[in-house]
Amino acid sequence: MDGQVTTLSVRHETASNKRQEKAMSQSPHDRAAEFHNKAAHAHEVAATAHGKGDHLTAHELSKQAHEHSTKAFEHSKEAFAKDEAGKK
Repeated sequence: MDGQVTTLSVRHETASNKRQEKAMSQSPHDRAAEFHNKAAHAHEVAATAHGKGDHLTAHELSKQAHEHSTKAFEHSKEAFAKDEAGKK
């Protein structure tokens, strides 16, 4: 029975790797949207943690939200540059 569990884990990792490969081929627009969503989620969870008095967790999640927002901005700039280059 342990062999079956290991096999399922390997399959899960393989499927996960395939999803990551697909994510890498997304357009800059899609990546920007993904990071905007991640940032929004991190902000929501940070607010919940803050409301519960867990300020350390809230601070860490706020930092994570900022990082996601920064990445979203970078991908947005990349998308804009590609759009502008395509117009020429």
